[in-house]
Amino acid sequence: MRIQSASGGHRALRIVPREGTLGIIAPASSPLKISDLEKGISFFCERGFKVKTGTTVSVEHGYLAGNDEQRVEALHTMFADKGVDAVICLRGGYGSARLLDKVDFKIIRKNAKLLVGYSDITALHMAFLAQADLPSLHGPMVAVECAKGMDQETERSLFRSLRNPYRKFSVRISAQGSDPGVHFSGIATGPLMGGNLAVLSSLVGTDYLPDFDGAILFLEETGEPVYRIDRMLNQLRLSGLLERIRGVLLGYFSDIPKQHQDRSLAEVFSDYFASLNIPVLSGFPSGHSLPNLTWLQGGIVRLNASRKVVSFTGNVA
Repeated sequence: MRIQSASGGHRALRIVPREGTLGIIAPASSPLKISDLEKGISFFCERGFKVKTGTTVSVEHGYLAGNDEQRVEALHTMFADKGVDAVICLRGGYGSARLLDKVDFKIIRKNAKLLVGYSDITALHMAFLAQADLPSLHGPMVAVECAKGMDQETERSLFRSLRNPYRKFSVRISAQGSDPGVHFSGIATGPLMGGNLAVLSSLVGTDYLPDFDGAILFLEETGEPVYRIDRMLNQLRLSGLLERIRGVLLGYFSDIPKQHQDRSLAEVFSDYFASLNIPVLSGFPSGHSLPNLTWLQGGIVRLNASRKVVSFTGNVA
């Protein structure tokens, strides 16, 4: 079954029935432990889903789950498989961007199904929008949250989005432990796009970054020192991307090392966002912590930074 967004701007996405089949691929790194793969598979099977695993999910090729040709072939195979309703990534790590110039986007467009993941999977999210005009889900992964445990809010958000990626919902932002406390009031509406800051900034200047004109930029990061976050934001600024967006929504910035932290995250964000005169809001529950809400890349949101509310409209750009 496929459903189309209210705006009709993209290919109708295949949705996942209650006892549907989920394909698991590893476009980046292999699992830290094989038991994480097994636990992640059990998580879905216990909830009534059938699971197919890609050929590289347990392969170790250094820090990659197989060589580039093996990983891209596994991606193509899972999308072309008519029996697979959605594709969920094993984990992030590194390696997704190495596949972008090898992906056959005709296969992706022809088989418009959901891809789920975050972190390093940001590279595929952006490329799917730029090259296939296909939205995807920024959400939990098999060997991470599904294997190691997630809260009810994260689980509920994932399964609701799999069954209806265009669902309407709102999130009121409350303070999180990793929230840098950035807040510039205002209201803006536009497609929510983005993901991991390191991955996103690495795509600047390539054909795999979608048009951010009028977009709400989403960013999250983990384990990066403040000065590196500064460097990545400067890359976005120098590219002109920050001048074209309508708002900024910040997810988790977790496990930031304390060394070299002469300036706070809030100060660095203010350097880049204060002069833009657009709404900016931090604390959105998405990224490398829990709850990790699932949301549609390219989905239209209304960002009300004054009231600290993000509303997903059910439309896409």
